[in-house]
Amino acid sequence: MYSNNAKNKATNIMINIKFILKSIAILLVFVIATGSAWLYSRINSALPQLDGKATLFGLEETTIVERDENGIATIKAKNRNDAAMALGFVHAQERFFQMDLLRRNSAGELSSLFGEIAINRDKEIRIHRFRERARAMVAKLAPTEIAMLKAYTRGVNQGLSRLNVSPFEYNLLRQTPVEWREEDTVLAVYSMYLDLQYADGSRELSLDVMNKALPPEWFAFFNPKGSRWDAAIDGTSYAPSQLPNVVPEGLSTHSSSAYVPLENPDFYGSNNWAVAGEISSTGSAIVANDMHL
Repeated sequence: MYSNNAKNKATNIMINIKFILKSIAILLVFVIATGSAWLYSRINSALPQLDGKATLFGLEETTIVERDENGIATIKAKNRNDAAMALGFVHAQERFFQMDLLRRNSAGELSSLFGEIAINRDKEIRIHRFRERARAMVAKLAPTEIAMLKAYTRGVNQGLSRLNVSPFEYNLLRQTPVEWREEDTVLAVYSMYLDLQYADGSRELSLDVMNKALPPEWFAFFNPKGSRWDAAIDGTSYAPSQLPNVVPEGLSTHSSSAYVPLENPDFYGSNNWAVAGEISSTGSAIVANDMHL
């Protein structure tokens, strides 16, 4: 009798454990499914408008945005301001978070999005006072230029406001997007400048040291104005840099003593490609360089 009771008790315990495990599994599936559905709805609601019509404040004439099978937009407008507004609308609908990163990067304001982790980066950039410079540049624009910039800005902000929810990156960061301003477009250009230059001016400082330490002909050799690869549209070109005949005093001609290892050997160049005329649709050769710019 005692043995049967013990077995029944053990059986009941196993049944209860299985029931609890099944309940937990079902609950986990429900939580994951609910979370996935919520995440999908947030991301899907932040997608751009691809069809239909939209009324934009400030648009003078009907403007058309067409997309090919790859989603690439083509804007057809009757004037440049309307084209600029439509472009801003499309930019904000598709890439506002990336635009936000560009302006904050050059303004030294990334920490307002990412917190303390970006403070040191902001400190390095703030010395350039790019936001102040951008405002000054906008203030000096010609009336036609400022009108087009304002049209673009209105398009950006209306494109952002027409999204059902903020781009999902802001949800991850628990932040709210800030509207676009005229100087932010200039800041985006400054951000590209920082991508192509040393932010701390180290190249200019190095050139200054070389200029003071080397004779003029040697400095001109190490820092030429250009080369035969600088193909100007008027056909002019720079002459090759001439190697000076006289070695400066104190400069060794031994190759090993003149070798300076690179701190960053993984410094890659820009991407480019070429297509021969024989396989192009027009019969003309196609050359593209720095497409990402």
